[in-house]
Amino acid sequence: MKKILLTGLLLAVCATFALAQTTTGSIYGTVKTADGLVIPDVKVSLSAEHAATITSMTSQRGVFRFGELPIGTFTLTFEKDGYQKIVLEGVVVRIAAASRVDMTLEASAAEQVITITGETAVVDLKKTGTATNLSQDYLANIPSARDPWVIMDQVAGINVDRVNVGGSESGQQSNFVSKGDDGDNAMWNVDGITITDQSSMSSPGYYDYDSFEEMQITTSGADASIQTAGVALNFITKQGSDTLHGQGSAYYTGESLQGENVPSDLEALGYAGNQIDSIKDYGFDVGGPIWKGNLWFWGAYRMQNISMLAITGMVDATELKNYNLKFTGQAGDRNRWTFFYTRGEKIKTGRNAAWNRPPETTHDQGGPTILYKVEDTFLATDDLILSGKFAYVDSGFFLMPQGGDAIPFREDSTYMYGGSSWYYDTKRPEYQLTVTGEQYIEEAFGGSHEIKAGFEWRKTPVTSLSGYGADMFQVLWEGEPYEVWLTGKVDAKKVAMRTSFYAMDIFNIDRWTFNIGVRYDRQWGYNQAATVAGNPVIPDIIPDLNYQGTDTVFEVSTFVPRIGATYDVFGDGKTVVRANFSIYGDQIMAGTAELVNPAGWREVDMEWTDLNGDMYPQRSELGAITWWYGLNPFDSTADPYDTGMRIETSQLPRTTEFLLGVEREVMPELSVAGTFIYRYIDKFNWRPDDAWVNDPYTLAGSVSQGGFTREYYEPTVDPAGTSALQPQPDYNRKYMGVEFQVTKRLADKWMANASFSYGDTKVYYGSDKAYTDPTNIPVLDGYSYAPETSGSGKASIFMNSKWAFKLTGLYQLPFDINISGYLSMREGFAYPIRLRSPYRNFSAGRAYAQAEPMGENHLPLLTMVDFRVEKTINVSDFGRLGIIMDVFNLLNTDTTLGKNRDGWTSSFGQVTEIVNPRIFRLGVRFQF
Repeated sequence: MKKILLTGLLLAVCATFALAQTTTGSIYGTVKTADGLVIPDVKVSLSAEHAATITSMTSQRGVFRFGELPIGTFTLTFEKDGYQKIVLEGVVVRIAAASRVDMTLEASAAEQVITITGETAVVDLKKTGTATNLSQDYLANIPSARDPWVIMDQVAGINVDRVNVGGSESGQQSNFVSKGDDGDNAMWNVDGITITDQSSMSSPGYYDYDSFEEMQITTSGADASIQTAGVALNFITKQGSDTLHGQGSAYYTGESLQGENVPSDLEALGYAGNQIDSIKDYGFDVGGPIWKGNLWFWGAYRMQNISMLAITGMVDATELKNYNLKFTGQAGDRNRWTFFYTRGEKIKTGRNAAWNRPPETTHDQGGPTILYKVEDTFLATDDLILSGKFAYVDSGFFLMPQGGDAIPFREDSTYMYGGSSWYYDTKRPEYQLTVTGEQYIEEAFGGSHEIKAGFEWRKTPVTSLSGYGADMFQVLWEGEPYEVWLTGKVDAKKVAMRTSFYAMDIFNIDRWTFNIGVRYDRQWGYNQAATVAGNPVIPDIIPDLNYQGTDTVFEVSTFVPRIGATYDVFGDGKTVVRANFSIYGDQIMAGTAELVNPAGWREVDMEWTDLNGDMYPQRSELGAITWWYGLNPFDSTADPYDTGMRIETSQLPRTTEFLLGVEREVMPELSVAGTFIYRYIDKFNWRPDDAWVNDPYTLAGSVSQGGFTREYYEPTVDPAGTSALQPQPDYNRKYMGVEFQVTKRLADKWMANASFSYGDTKVYYGSDKAYTDPTNIPVLDGYSYAPETSGSGKASIFMNSKWAFKLTGLYQLPFDINISGYLSMREGFAYPIRLRSPYRNFSAGRAYAQAEPMGENHLPLLTMVDFRVEKTINVSDFGRLGIIMDVFNLLNTDTTLGKNRDGWTSSFGQVTEIVNPRIFRLGVRFQF
């Protein structure tokens, strides 16, 4: 007991284990005789080409353990006088996985050395959630579009908004959701460093796909080292070793390798269909020793040129360039250090090209993302490991509309955009410090303990310059203006901060393993000074400002438990039952502070009658206010530095999760698993107008459009023009689902991964206090949750597929020929048709009434098949040459991915996106 208390105190001071995700794994096991007696004091040596040799002795219970190991392949050597000496090769360490190796030694009077190849147990007895580890065998050999978002789409329980055929969508990030989360809680990690962009809650950049040694993707049942309930992604890059190694590769696909799949109705509209113009992807990586056994290097370079065509034939072109450099070293056998540098550059023209966005409304984009990381890991004793990391991310980008300073507009009768668009320039640096470590205790309270704790400090400032070049956006109906959106310039400088601490104990007793932990996160933010110009049309409402900044404007703390347990059913490590109970808090967007930042986005939308026909609004031509943000337009005496918004909450959305599963190793390297997951999500915040928070709405009438009729409501009082971010009462979401998985690692010439998932998230409004406008409550309350996604060329995509089947596989034929493939089938995403009311009284704007219950209407079933054949050739003693042919969308489907859902437009129901046609990709890869 005294030892545990002292250890807990030590770890509370110096911390441990990488927060959010780890870069390492562990090896543990027991050494016994043939008749099952444990053997103490066996010398166990661990060696690898990418790490120094370390040794340990088995305990009185015959147990050995090596923690905080870099991923890769290791050799274990077991030695004791009077017994055989066993050399076990090929022991694989994976990200955040505990590789179990049980060894049997036989007595031998003579010195005898036996070398064998190990089989690492496929069932992880310490894993309590659903995490998928994807090794180089998978990443390099399964046909894919070669970006992380495509790999996520192959994981059970994740919905991704883009269908990336052969790299057609790799020039823009995909959005994704999983198990009731809205997508804003993804945790992006590279080499153990959290790099999540706190402004967009996405990745700050793009990646060299061939730089990854392994990926781990966690979707539920996370321990206390992971902050949120969103998808947690951890990418580990390659590293050097004592053997010079590397690869070079090049892939090409183009219009001449592409099929045709445009339906006749789209051809009649003059549409070319979504297509690839050309994709060129080439680069190399190399690693090796600088000082064998002590210092190694690894570096990489990759270029991707992606030119795609939107459905109308407009070009959306992207250039992605990535550089990587890593040094790893050993100072003796107890200290390991790493320096890592990566730079990613993106240049894009035609961003947002789509059926309703001609070239002048698209953006040109540019900006690099640079990461520096230093890390040191110290083996203080055989059972105590301490580590520290510091990282800096220099991130940012710009978006410039091709239409320049022309006035942007939208023709509402067709929903076509024109003129220009908005501009945006942002800087998003990130700073992170973690202090890490781990203490192993062999015997206390009847079992062994891995006590872990951790501390992290993170600072993410964001600067955003944005606006419309003409300070306005016009809305037309059949060529005549009826509304104008008037804005001020934006120079928003905000900072999001986080400090985190967690502690947990992985406690093993007999066949039971318990993972009991707690986590504390404190998140806060503030605004910095800026000067911004107002709007020239309504300077009395949107004036010039010289903002001095503020101190902390919000602060939220969460303290949550994580409890997991596994039971080794038969004691052979082949069948395990898992259970997990966890509570997660959300992460805060940097933009939360901008709610009270007057230098942020200020907009007032007003009715407009163009009396003089000059297509430019005069003050006398403006009518009622239809929408506003960032100020109070209804009070002429209001302080112009008061945004009209307040932050009056100290809570974040909370996810309570229960998981129950079973996994069985049915043969070496193959397991089957089934998991039930339930989530309850509550403690949401909302920001209703102060005058409308008590539901002062009344039935206003009905609207009939597109063959549907729906009633709509309007308020009975004037708006206050002010609001507060505050707890939303009586609103929650519930997710319930099951997943079945089969995992076969590469052995005996084949590997495979198969999954089937079924689940649905529903929303519940417990009382009329949970909403203000009741127009859509009858079609939302108790129905499916389908968060809308948007992005480059995407709009009105509602991610909700209740079921999905995914299968990947590889088989090694004779004559060094490999065949592999990927099959995906899922329910089409939700397609919620909406209707639009006339302008409502009391500046309530229009009501957008959903025609049917959410989730009742879906896009067509999506089936995708990809296939690869590769022939490898030994090139003397230098290496292996692979000649690759991939076929994407083998069935050449033309599945609809999007349709106009606006019932009041002439283009209602028109297809806006289809799957890209079948395409071949040719590749060559040399490995040494």
